[in-house]
Amino acid sequence: DGGSGYNIGLDALKYYFANLDGFHRGTTIFNLIEEKTKLKDRELCSAIYKYGKKYIASFAKDIILLAESGDALAKDIINTNVKKASDLILKAVEGFKKDVKISLTGSVAKSETYYIALTKMLHDKGYDNVSTIKIPLSDGAAKLAMKLFND
Repeated sequence: DGGSGYNIGLDALKYYFANLDGFHRGTTIFNLIEEKTKLKDRELCSAIYKYGKKYIASFAKDIILLAESGDALAKDIINTNVKKASDLILKAVEGFKKDVKISLTGSVAKSETYYIALTKMLHDKGYDNVSTIKIPLSDGAAKLAMKLFND
């Protein structure tokens, strides 16, 4: 899940809980999570276990917006996850020609900021044929990616 909305949300929650433990005092991410959820520490923990990965991933959009507004911690989360996504993609296309079609999907691929950063990183490695598929993963994005690849 490196680079996914889930991973971005998970990183944000790690900062939230580190703040509770005395690290990263007063971060915007801490405040954002409490304002968004209207929950605090144990209640938030319960919600995370109850609602799972989609709930965790729901924080990604907020972290991207925070990064766009200049928040250093949010920028760090996004940059780290863009790098993870790039590494994952580069490993997946290893052995293919540089003109291989790369299709991105998922919630973070809809973010212009994330998409631009990721495509720039891929471009720097020689991969320029990158696009997004704006359908949910559950609707068969992998099948569509294979169809695009084979066309």
